[in-house]
Formats: sequence, C-alpha cells, structure tokens
Amino acid sequence: MAGSSMEMEKEEKVAKRKKLVMQMVKSAEQLQAAIAEASKVRLAMELCRLAAQPLEEIIEEKVKALNAAVESVKELKVEMEKMAREMEEGMQALGVALREAKATTGVGQKRDEPPPEVVNNWEKEKLPSRVEDIEVLNTELQAQADCMDTVDPRIVADYTKLKETVTELQQDIDRRETTMADALAKMEEVKEAWLTSLTSLVERINTKFSAHFASMGFAGEVGLSRGQHENDFENYGVKIRVKYRDSEPLQELTAHHQSGGERSVATALYMLALQELTTVPFRCVDEINQGMDAKNERRVFELLVRTSCSESSAQYFLLTPKLLPGLNYSPRMNVLVVNNGPHMCHHKEWDMASFHTRAAQAS
Repeated sequence: MAGSSMEMEKEEKVAKRKKLVMQMVKSAEQLQAAIAEASKVRLAMELCRLAAQPLEEIIEEKVKALNAAVESVKELKVEMEKMAREMEEGMQALGVALREAKATTGVGQKRDEPPPEVVNNWEKEKLPSRVEDIEVLNTELQAQADCMDTVDPRIVADYTKLKETVTELQQDIDRRETTMADALAKMEEVKEAWLTSLTSLVERINTKFSAHFASMGFAGEVGLSRGQHENDFENYGVKIRVKYRDSEPLQELTAHHQSGGERSVATALYMLALQELTTVPFRCVDEINQGMDAKNERRVFELLVRTSCSESSAQYFLLTPKLLPGLNYSPRMNVLVVNNGPHMCHHKEWDMASFHTRAAQAS
C-alpha cells in the first residue's frame, strides 16, 4: 500500500510539473503574439504620423498666412481709427478757433468764416471744406475700416477643411493608441504570468543550489537576470553567484573570478539542483570531476551519490577517466570499467579474485 501511495503521489507530481511547463509554453506564445501585435500597431501609428505630416505643414502655412492677414487688417484698422481721431480733433480745434476768432475780431469777417491760418492748415491736409463733404469722407473712411475685417473666404474654407482633416487624423491616432494600449495591457498580463512562473522556478532552483553549496561548506545563490531592459527577453538568463572562502563576497560565476575546478563544482551542484525539479528517464554527465581538487571532487561525488541513488531519482550515468581511491559507493550503484586497446588481454583471461585480493592488500 505504501508503494502504491508513493507511485500515485509521484504521478501527481509529474502531472503538476507537466501542467506548469505547458502553462509556461502557452504564456510564452501569448507573449510573443502580443509583442508582434504591438509592433504592428506601432508601425501603423508611425505610418499615420508620416502621412499626416505634409497636411500639418500645409495647415501651418495657411494658419501663418491667415494670421498675417489678420494682423495686417488690425494694423490698417488702428491706422484708420487714428486718422478718424485726428480728424475729429481737427474739427474740434477748428470750431474752437472759429469761436475764438469771432469773439476776438467780430468785424471784417463773414459770419461762421474761419480764420485764414486755420483755412491754410486745412488746405495743406487736402481736406474738404464743407461740413457735408467732411461727413461723407468720415462715412467712407469708416466703411473702409469695417470692410477690412473681412478675409478671403477661400482661405477660411481651406483652413476649415484642413482643420477637419486634422481632427479626423487625430481621432484615428487616438483609436490606434487605444488599440495599442489594450495590446500592451494584454502583453503585460501575459508577461506577469510568465514572470511569476519563471521566478518561482528560479527560486526553487536557488533553494536546492544554496542547500548543496552549504552542505559542502561554501555559499552560493541562483537569481534571474533580466538584462539592461525590462522587455528585452532575449537577454534574460540565470545568474549564479558563489563564494568558496569566508573572506570573499559572493561573486558572479565567470572565467575571471573562479578557477576551473571551482567552476566545475558550481556546474555540478547546479545540475544536481536542476535534476530534482525535472523528471527524465536518465541523466548523463561526462567528466564532471575534471579540474577539481581531491577534496572538492570527493564532496561532489558523495553529494551525487546521495541525490542520484534515492528511489525517486532517475538513472544516472557518470562518465570519467578516473576516480579517487576510497570513495563511498551505494549498493544501488553499478561500476562499469572499460579496458580496451591493442595491448589489453581478453576479458576471459582476467582473474577477478586475484585482482580483488591485490587491490585489498594495496589499500
């Protein structure tokens, strides 16, 4: 019953892991689709911007021309108002002078006749002498000033048409921006789900990796590296940091910071941390112990034996040209020694009993 329960539990774990892997694959596909859709929307918006740019330049030129015409009209109107004020002031001065002349002279002049100097000044300005003509001139000048407020209707029509075109383009851009915002929101949702699963997986690897390093008297951690840009998924990766001596801080695993043997130890422990999270029929490692010193090689071998010889572990093949003497082997292990070459004797000529006796005496 216990064996059946363990098998059922093992199958449930396998099913859960498969489900998680399928979810991650599906999330990655959705993320790629969302990125492609966002790229298309961004390209369409750029094309709309380029298409609208000539219209914006024409509108800007028309608006400048219209503004210049309006400013010119304003200047002419101000000039006309100034001339009207001067004329009014002149008429008032003429009336005052006429009254003063009448009051001072009283003789030698006809009734309501202005003084000679006033008449001379008025003629210099080439203004009409009769009141009726002055009123007519005033009316004409006022009418001209009022007419200057009107602008060529073609300019107004062109401006209105271009303004409507700009409004339509702006509405189209707003729609595309809304579509792009929806696509970005969907991409963020897929990205968040994918990052959550990925971060959880890296944390599980880090837990196993740190435990293996601690069992050997070292320190190490595994983290997710996202590169320089948040959405540059091609540069995402796993960052491994290790410490082999108490006096040193944690340093990233590179060819510059650690020796070849230290990198081999980190690689072996990282693989052991990975194998406990995946289910496969067998695993194969070739010369993982090369480059290690004897102490680290013995520790890695013992950890490999302990993790690979459990009942729930997959079959493990370790290929190596040499092994340290005096290693602890598990009863669940099989050691296969390959002796081959032009000068080797046939295996039928081996005396295994004698070989074991000499090996025991040598040890």
